[in-house]
Amino acid sequence: MTDSGTGFLDLAELPRRWRQHAALHQLGVVQVAYGAPLFEAIVGLRAEVLGSAYAEDAVDRYASLWLIEHRGEPVASLRTTRRRDGPLDCEPYLPPKLLATFRDVLGSTDRLCCSPSLPSAIRAVPLLIELAWHKALQGGVRLDIVGVDSERATLQQRLGYLPIPGSGFQSPRDGRPCHVMFLPTDPDHLGPLSDVFAGWPGPVTVADVRATLRDTTRTPADTEGRRRSSQRRFPIVAHRLRRRRA
Repeated sequence: MTDSGTGFLDLAELPRRWRQHAALHQLGVVQVAYGAPLFEAIVGLRAEVLGSAYAEDAVDRYASLWLIEHRGEPVASLRTTRRRDGPLDCEPYLPPKLLATFRDVLGSTDRLCCSPSLPSAIRAVPLLIELAWHKALQGGVRLDIVGVDSERATLQQRLGYLPIPGSGFQSPRDGRPCHVMFLPTDPDHLGPLSDVFAGWPGPVTVADVRATLRDTTRTPADTEGRRRSSQRRFPIVAHRLRRRRA
């Protein structure tokens, strides 16, 4: 970290297969501390892509905040949080036994956003996701959970996330219907991150999670969220990572 609370990663610190791409397209990867000057760049990018309701919250104070710059301009960001460092964003909607069982290895990867102006040939988002997961695994995370709205559900499914049955709720920020999904570090669970998970000790499997979910009760927040959503099944629609400009 520099005195400004910002840590610029060397190319050697990136996953090997992304080093040439980062160098070719002049991409800089930064781990940003809460309150550092570049944190405002993250907030601005989130507001532009995700909406002002998702620009900043209390979780940012203890989460790992990642930013990619293209020729010095912020173009993509992502947040990873370990439960051992503080409550997760969608924690009120988790089955209590799931939280109790996996608390020490539980994390959340969220607030992914990418500037609409970034050329599609520059693969900042896959680089950011893989790097963030490498760091999360090093930090002991073995199970990731995230609350997503219908627009982002397809992206999470493509990454290998699975839905938690009965976890539908309405976002307290903007009322969007949301759902909790989980990503295990199961070596037998095929997906684009399978090779990232390979070889790490103590993986949490799909079977581990499903066994826990079979013997659990819903939280009051889950029950209220489901009632407010009229107990409708969570809709899966086409994912749009880049928000359309008004």
